[in-house]
Amino acid sequence: MAARAPFGLCAIVPTHAEYQTINLGAIYCLKRRIHAQGSKGGNPLQPYFLIYIRDDGVVRFNLTRPKQILEIVRAVS
Repeated sequence: MAARAPFGLCAIVPTHAEYQTINLGAIYCLKRRIHAQGSKGGNPLQPYFLIYIRDDGVVRFNLTRPKQILEIVRAVS
């Protein structure tokens, strides 16, 4: 199943009344297609990347903050 999965998925994030940090935007889950040397760095989910981009174009959380992005997913689910 994982071999047939796409290299990227996205989910729309609605504005959340209880949490001020959750605004309208999108969460992207991307997978690195090619292994790069020394790319482990600050990404604990390697080879996957989670990115939360607000509707105004601001990258609220990038690949170094997956825990915060997963907390947003939990809050809006």
